Amino acid sequence: MRILKQLLTLPFVAILLAAGSSPDNSLLSNPGFEFPAVKGDAASTDQPEKWQVFGHENDPVKIELSTAVANTGSQSVHIASNSVKDSYQGLSQQIHVDAGKGYQFSAAFRNDSAAPLSGTERGQISIEWKADDGRELDRTWGPDVGASLASDHWTVLKMDGTAPPDSVDAVFVITFHEGADPKTGAFFVDDAAASERQ
Repeated sequence: MRILKQLLTLPFVAILLAAGSSPDNSLLSNPGFEFPAVKGDAASTDQPEKWQVFGHENDPVKIELSTAVANTGSQSVHIASNSVKDSYQGLSQQIHVDAGKGYQFSAAFRNDSAAPLSGTERGQISIEWKADDGRELDRTWGPDVGASLASDHWTVLKMDGTAPPDSVDAVFVITFHEGADPKTGAFFVDDAAASERQ
């Protein structure tokens, strides 16, 4: 019974096959990375509107919009390794939340067949919980994907977490982790959705 109780208190995480449905009810803005529209080429160094791009210290950030593949719509985000040991980079979006409420977060991932993930490279979703003064109160880690991520279909990572006491904002995060043995891999991400847990 004690083991069951512990399992029930853990954040829910799951890896699912993408159903191909657009996150129209997402609390996040520009969830499908359709804006700004890529013009001409299959990729653009323009960053997706409403999303904050981040990286580790002064390490290179290799994030771009792409029309090469998309789970829904016509665009996704392509994140490529910077080949720097223990580095990281990614996208985040911050929204208001209510303390004590549960929230779900998901995003669709697809390996880049031309430069698949290898070594310790991996993608992951997470939620950071913020106080009114901007302090991080807690962080809920979601599932991750690595070298075994499929390149011929989309895989949805899904998680949920409960906003801790005194939290007023949550940051929904998509991260590329290089790890101790990075190579030159990359993945696509699309349809990032956040919602209140029902």
